[in-house]
Amino acid sequence: MAMSFGRVLARNILTLTKSNPLPLCRIHAINRFIDNPLRAAAIGIRFGSTKASPEAKTTKASPKAKTTKAVKKPITKKTVGKATSKTTTAKKPVVKKTVKKPAPKEKSVKSLTPEQLKRVKKRTLKERILDAPKVPSSNGYSTFVSLEGATVGTEAAEKWKTLTPEQQQEFHQKARLLRDVGLQEYGKWVRGLDPKEVYSANKARKHLKRLGVKKITQISDPRIPKRPTPITAAFLRDQWKAGAFLNPDGTKMGCVAAMRASRDAFAKLTAAEKKAYEDQHAIERDAYKKAVSEVLGDVSKL
Repeated sequence: MAMSFGRVLARNILTLTKSNPLPLCRIHAINRFIDNPLRAAAIGIRFGSTKASPEAKTTKASPKAKTTKAVKKPITKKTVGKATSKTTTAKKPVVKKTVKKPAPKEKSVKSLTPEQLKRVKKRTLKERILDAPKVPSSNGYSTFVSLEGATVGTEAAEKWKTLTPEQQQEFHQKARLLRDVGLQEYGKWVRGLDPKEVYSANKARKHLKRLGVKKITQISDPRIPKRPTPITAAFLRDQWKAGAFLNPDGTKMGCVAAMRASRDAFAKLTAAEKKAYEDQHAIERDAYKKAVSEVLGDVSKL
């Protein structure tokens, strides 16, 4: 009977210890109210409670919790995915895009004023005129000014007047000598050029003269064929040589008066007389075209 009572008490105490373990002082207090067999049973309970403690530990650290914790680890997959994406992006070659800068807008020709267009034409034509050497003048006074270092004006004119005729004659001779040397150097410079270059430069010089540029002359090159004389100019030349243009007092007319008289005289010519001048002009024109094609080639491209 005592043993059965002790077993029941032990089961109750064991259940209590499993759910809520009793402290050791409570177990000793229970042992005071039971006999020796129950005390032994209580001791057994004490041993059982001590063995039951690891079961509680095992229940706390259940494998289900571990598995649930292990399942909740998708972080490694995410980190692996990030790493792989980084490595794949790093392997792609970086192509640098070359951005072309917009070209500066040039000022259109249409927007230029007539004065600006004129300046542009002058600038482009001056690049084609060729810098010809200057030929000194044959005037003694100009040579005196250049050699003596005097400035052109009243002061130089007064100094020139103070010279004796012999001294002035010396400057005239020097001027002729300097001009002859200058002409030789000029001819040497022209011969060193291509006739096509000289022809193109003369075209640019003519255009500049039409645009109002003064003190510009044509380059004299004997290799370039000369244009045929116009019909009226040929008639004036013949009449001038014959001495037909005379004033009422018997003196020769001036150039302007002779040209007016020549125009009126040519208008009074008969058709046969005019045809003679026209035929001569046609012959000279054909010879000119043939010579130009031989020396210069296609003139329209120059």
